[in-house]
Amino acid sequence: LRVFESLEESGVDSMYSPLPPPSGKAAAASTTLFGASSTRSLARSLASVCAALPDTPRAASRLCQALAGLLDEFGADEHVAAAAAGEAMPALLLRLSDRDSYHCATDEEDEDEDEEEEDEEESKPKAEAVKELRCSAMIALIAMAKHAPAEEDVRHVAQVIVSRLRDADVEDGVQLALLCGVLKSCVERLGQDLAEAVSVDDVVEVLARCTRRGKAGEQEALMAVGALARSVEGSLELERQLCDKVPAILPGLLAALQDADAACGPVAAEALGVLARTLGARLPPQHCADALRALLAATATPAAARSPLRVRLLSALADFALAAPAGVAPLLREYLDTLQQAAALQPQSESEAEIVQQLHEAACEGFTNVVQGFHQAQLSAELLAHCDAFVAYATDVLRDGSGGEYEGAVELLGYLAQALGEQNKVSLATTEVRALLDGVLQGSKATSETAATARWTKEQIFGPC
Repeated sequence: LRVFESLEESGVDSMYSPLPPPSGKAAAASTTLFGASSTRSLARSLASVCAALPDTPRAASRLCQALAGLLDEFGADEHVAAAAAGEAMPALLLRLSDRDSYHCATDEEDEDEDEEEEDEEESKPKAEAVKELRCSAMIALIAMAKHAPAEEDVRHVAQVIVSRLRDADVEDGVQLALLCGVLKSCVERLGQDLAEAVSVDDVVEVLARCTRRGKAGEQEALMAVGALARSVEGSLELERQLCDKVPAILPGLLAALQDADAACGPVAAEALGVLARTLGARLPPQHCADALRALLAATATPAAARSPLRVRLLSALADFALAAPAGVAPLLREYLDTLQQAAALQPQSESEAEIVQQLHEAACEGFTNVVQGFHQAQLSAELLAHCDAFVAYATDVLRDGSGGEYEGAVELLGYLAQALGEQNKVSLATTEVRALLDGVLQGSKATSETAATARWTKEQIFGPC
């Protein structure tokens, strides 16, 4: 422990960084040797130190942090992961992270009003050390859930964490965030096997409660929602269970979108996009409409004007357009206007160039997903009614002749011709469109892939050359 403290005092961030990085043929062997032996030693040390609790919370906390660091760095190696799981470590970390698992007088109300002031002063540092230990243990649990060799350990951790999150008295924001972080790690590790430990209903129930608690832990809960939606994809039964719980979890997601908090907004938008990709047309129509209106409204807020939040919002809208086009159809004009506004943005300074380019590419993805989603859902009539918006966007991009969305605009016209069909695609066969496609083929900017796309698009619109 003194070595760890000296490293910290000298400004070293991690316990393993002072060692020279291995190189050459010995790299893999030395990494495994160092990682496995260090992890095994730490696990044994932590088990020994914890036997003396509650007198050793600071030492146990440091060892938990070191164990988490080693797992993050070397946990992909099976030998390191096996060493970390030794000494019944998952169970021990669960005990350390639990408020009531071991006695500490500082966790309880003072029973003796006549207690001497010096004793009270001495108890405060221990209380902080115990709180730090719980946090450190949960950080180690997050790493353990990712790399533990036995999935039954991870399933047990998931069961315990869900049970703790059900506790309505959990008010500590840091603790709540870490609990949600551990659950997210378990969900990502187990995937569809999560159902063997806890039900989708139970996970959604505790996460929905966390998203309603306000900003304390809300971001981590929203991230766990997205992880859950990804994990059930491909299982019809689990997807059905998640779909049934959408009414419980949607209010928290929509509330996060309305919040100007730059941290929660993008995470909520991403979670909504994952829900759309996973559930698609099975999303209840009213809830789909509520989500779309909230996303569209959020793009119009000043906080989202030229920010990563707006990129995430547009990406989520594109997910809905591809996966749930029937829900987008009633709002199509408003959605296309939102895409055109993003596509028309110009950087006002060099610092804005990158984010504006990302917004342009997100707009291109949105236009393309609308065409593809509506085509698959046989909603070509809606595309024909708004054909002018697609053509105007694509021709503007092609006239400009630059940007990452250049090839996407060429491809968009081809997809649109396919979706409209033989009878209706004549609306695309204009002299201007032909000239622009010829310009792509004859221009020096076009890559071989762009030229191939332009030939394909021209054939879709005008027929074989």
